[in-house]
Amino acid sequence: MDKKLDLTLPTTTKPSRSRPVHYAILIVLLVTCLVNTALLLTKRSSSSPSRAGLEAQQLKDLATRLHQRNLYEQAARAWQEYLEVPGLPAAERSRALFQQGLCLEKAGRFADAADAFYRSEITAKVDELSGQIQTHLKDCLEQLGKFSALRYELMARTSYKSQDDTSGTVVAQIGPERITEADLAAAIESAVDMQLAPVATYMTAEQLNAERQRLLNQYKSSSSRLDFLRSWMARELLYREALERGLPQQAKTKGLLEQLTRRVIADRMMDEVLASRIHMTESDLQTYYQANKHLYTEPNEDPNNPPRIKAFAEVRDQVLADLARRKRQEIESSYLQELMDRYHAVIHTSAFGEPNQAR
Repeated sequence: MDKKLDLTLPTTTKPSRSRPVHYAILIVLLVTCLVNTALLLTKRSSSSPSRAGLEAQQLKDLATRLHQRNLYEQAARAWQEYLEVPGLPAAERSRALFQQGLCLEKAGRFADAADAFYRSEITAKVDELSGQIQTHLKDCLEQLGKFSALRYELMARTSYKSQDDTSGTVVAQIGPERITEADLAAAIESAVDMQLAPVATYMTAEQLNAERQRLLNQYKSSSSRLDFLRSWMARELLYREALERGLPQQAKTKGLLEQLTRRVIADRMMDEVLASRIHMTESDLQTYYQANKHLYTEPNEDPNNPPRIKAFAEVRDQVLADLARRKRQEIESSYLQELMDRYHAVIHTSAFGEPNQAR
């Protein structure tokens, strides 16, 4: 009870004058650390190491060595790493893109090679590359079967007048959408590729390109192109109408699409097998023709004379189709038997009144 209340305010401790100094020292240390880090990163960047730790010149040497060893995919990747080096001059980048294009072309990646050649040309004008780029672009487009694109490309690079390039000419319209001559050419090429699909597996690249060019020549006239365009437009309009009416969502349509999907995938699987097991040369066609000349005859003008045997040049396409059909049947039979064994599949022919067959 005798204790008195202490009503005095506690004294505050004055901040030490040295604390701001400490803050300043910490800030200076932090800034110094950041500057040193930035300098270190700049030094590393200037030395241009790749992800694998190689310097720019080492990457060039690696790409060249891989190319010389016919490791074209790997060489193309090495050139890509080199292209990621910061600060490359435009002319040097153009040369590297050209070299990458060469590697991709030799690796059979013609679309990627064409892309690299175009990038090389756009990046910088290098006199010694201009002619080479044109040659390799032509080869890539030919290998891709892009003959209409090749024609427009040659027009753009030669003395043709601008009006000779009809790729932008509007040939049809669907509402505001314009279909150009280039669109029509692409549609024709796609149709030709589909037409060649059944026999493309058995043909070399040279044979396939020759056959593709022959079929494309059928659409050189204005009347043939107009007929194709009318047919293409009819399908396109029907397709768009079906979409508006919701046909893709109907159960019947879905069932048909599922069947078609299975058929297409199965056919693609067989095409892969056939491509790896069948190779037909011009000599094979000649041999088959010589052994089966009796299949390629026509009635003689004089009924008293035997039928005339057609020359190979007249029936080459038929010979190709016949030989391809025979080889396809042989390979399909053997491969399907392999699958029957692998998946332990059995067809119970006894259920149809016939004796069971071994797998």
